[in-house]
Amino acid sequence: MINIAFVCEWGPDRARTWSGTPYSLFQSLDSIENINVVNISLKLNRIENKLLNSLYKDKQNFNVFRLGLLQSKMNQQLKDVDCDAVIEIGDIGIAKNKNYYTYQDLCIASLMNLYDQDKPIYSRFSNFGQYSYDDLVKRNKWQEKVYRNSKGIFTMSDWLKQTIDKNYSCAAGKTHTVHAGINVRLRPEELKKDDYRYILFIGRDFDRKNGRNVIEAFHKISKDRHLRLIIAGPSKWPYEKSVPEDVIFLGDSDHITLSHYYQLADVFCMPSYFEAYGIVFPEALVRGIPCIGLNKYSMPEIIKDYGILVKEGTSDEIAAALTETLNSSKYKANIERDKAQIIQTYSWNTIANDMVNQIKQDLASVPAANK
Repeated sequence: MINIAFVCEWGPDRARTWSGTPYSLFQSLDSIENINVVNISLKLNRIENKLLNSLYKDKQNFNVFRLGLLQSKMNQQLKDVDCDAVIEIGDIGIAKNKNYYTYQDLCIASLMNLYDQDKPIYSRFSNFGQYSYDDLVKRNKWQEKVYRNSKGIFTMSDWLKQTIDKNYSCAAGKTHTVHAGINVRLRPEELKKDDYRYILFIGRDFDRKNGRNVIEAFHKISKDRHLRLIIAGPSKWPYEKSVPEDVIFLGDSDHITLSHYYQLADVFCMPSYFEAYGIVFPEALVRGIPCIGLNKYSMPEIIKDYGILVKEGTSDEIAAALTETLNSSKYKANIERDKAQIIQTYSWNTIANDMVNQIKQDLASVPAANK
C-alpha cells in the first residue's frame, strides 16, 4: 500500500475548483488499487484573508506571505499523516521531511519571459498584469526553492517541462510531463442535427480567450451560410447590444450543458492571447472536433494536425482558419486516425497512473526526503 497526501486549496465547490482538475485527479488516484489518498485541504481563515487584503489588496493571491501561511497549514496537517509521497496542486510550499511533488500548468519563469518579450500581452491578457517584474522575481525565488526541495515536478505539457528545464537548473531530472485530463465527460447521446454548422467557443475570461475576435471573425464568414456560434463561459453577455440571432449564448454553464454542445459542434475555436494549457482542446478532440488555437504555449503539442494554429489571433486569421476547417475533412480524419491514443492520453486514469508509477520508481531508488 502506498499512501499519498493530496494537498489542495479547494474552492467552495470542489468539483469546480480549477475547472475540475484537482477533483478529477483526486478521484482517479483514489481509484487505483493499493493506493490510499489522504485529502489535505487548505483554507485561510477570515482574519488571515482580512490581513492579506489590507496589506496586498489586488496582489493578495500571488505573494509569498500568503504562500507562507498555506505552507505552514500544510505542514501542520502533514505532521499527523504517515505518507510515502505528497502531491501539491501548484507550488504551495516545502513539505517538510516528505517526498513531495508539484502539479502545474505554468511556471513563473514563463511569465517573466512573457513580460520581457511581449509586455502588452502580459499586462492585458495574462491575468498577472497587476504584478511588476519585481513581484515576479520575488515569487520566482519561492518557486525555485520549492522545486529545489521537491522529489519531482509533474507538468501538464512538454512546453512547461522544457521551460522549467531551461530556467531552473535545480529541477534537472525531476520534471515529468503527465498532461491533464478532460473534465467534461463524454456522454453518449443522440442529437438531432439540423442544417446548421456550429462553432463552439468556451471561456469565462472572454477577453483573454480572444472572444471578441472570434465573434468578429464569425460574422465575417457567416453571411449566406448556415452557421451558428455558441459562446459559453462568461456569466453575462459581454456587449451592450443584445445577443445576435446567429449566436447562442449559454453563459457560465455546467458540465452537462457543455457536454451537449460539444456534441453539437463542428469546430472548436479558442485562440487565447495567453493560455498555458487549454483543457478544453482535449475535451473537443476526444469528441472528434477540429480545433483552432494560438500557435504558442502548449497549444501546438495538443492541436498538432487536428486543426489550425493561428499566429496572432486576429479576426482575419481566425476567419480564414474557420473557413478552412469547416470546408476540409482532413482534420476530422486526422483525429479519427489517432482517436484511441487521444482518449487514452487525456484520461485522468492514465495521468493518475503515470504519477503513481513515477512515485513508485522514485521510492524504489533513493527514498530521500527534503533537506
